[in-house]
Amino acid sequence: MDESFLDEEQDRIQKALNEEFERQFENAKRISIRELLGSPTFRSIDEIPPEKLEAEVDRVLELLSRIDVVVDCLADVPDADLYRFLTTELVNEEIDDIKIEGMKHCFIYEEFHPNDEYDAKSSAEHFLRDLEGEYARVTLQGRWSGLKAGLLEPVSHKGECVLKMKKSPYGGYDLIQANIPGFIAESSAGESP
Repeated sequence: MDESFLDEEQDRIQKALNEEFERQFENAKRISIRELLGSPTFRSIDEIPPEKLEAEVDRVLELLSRIDVVVDCLADVPDADLYRFLTTELVNEEIDDIKIEGMKHCFIYEEFHPNDEYDAKSSAEHFLRDLEGEYARVTLQGRWSGLKAGLLEPVSHKGECVLKMKKSPYGGYDLIQANIPGFIAESSAGESP
C-alpha cells in the first residue's frame, strides 16, 4: 500500500475525530462527577473500619474509572484523606459532558491539596538532575536558627548560601562544600571547583 495514502487516511480520521470533539465541546453542558456517577451516597469515613478503608478507596476509584475519571497522587496520601477527597470534594467538581472513546478526565490530588514538602523535594531533585559538568555551584538565599552549644543561647543567621557539588560516580551530585551564614562545613569528598 502507498505510504502517502496511509498518511492521508490517517489525517482524514484525525480530522473527523477533531471535528467530533469540537462539536461536542461547543454544545457540552457542565455536569458534576456525582451526577455522572448516578448521584451515589458514600459512607462517612467514620463508618468504614480502618482495615477496609484501602478497599473502599479502590472501589471509589473503580467507579470513577467507569466514567473515564482518573485520579493520580504525586506523593503518598493517607487512605482517609484520599477517601474524603474523592467522596466529598472531587464528586462535586463539574466537567464538560463530553464522551469520546479513549478520552479521560484527569485530576491530580495535589492540585487540590498542595504538598509543599513534595514540591520542594521534587524541585530540588529536578534541579540536580539538570546540572551538567564535573562541578556545580548553587547560590541561594537561606535562613537558619538554633541554640549555641553549651550556652543554649538562641542564634539565627540569614543571607547568601553557596553550595559546591561534584558529580557522583553513583549518579547525581555530592555536596563537597557548603558556605552558610554563621556556619561553614567542608568535606574532603572532592576538590572544589
